[in-house]
Amino acid sequence: MSGTQYWGTAYLGNIQSFSYTATAGVTSNVSVACQKVRLMSTTDCFFVIGNSTTATTANGAYLPGLRPEYFSIRPGQQISALQVTAGGNMFIAECL
Repeated sequence: MSGTQYWGTAYLGNIQSFSYTATAGVTSNVSVACQKVRLMSTTDCFFVIGNSTTATTANGAYLPGLRPEYFSIRPGQQISALQVTAGGNMFIAECL
């Protein structure tokens, strides 16, 4: 089995947040030790994880508001989000 498997809890690393509207917001790069993030948005949004990428309705995955989710990420990547119908805030916790 390749890759790191996560079960149970994790240590929290850097915490970031940003706002998004009809214009996508973006994080700073995650740390070099980060391979998993916890995302929570205050409103429904489209988001994307990648290198210097911007979320759009065409490339973004749907994340319902106030429902935290965990995602794999590569060190140095960013998260971008765009509103579905209302602007909001995205909260990112690095899981180490």
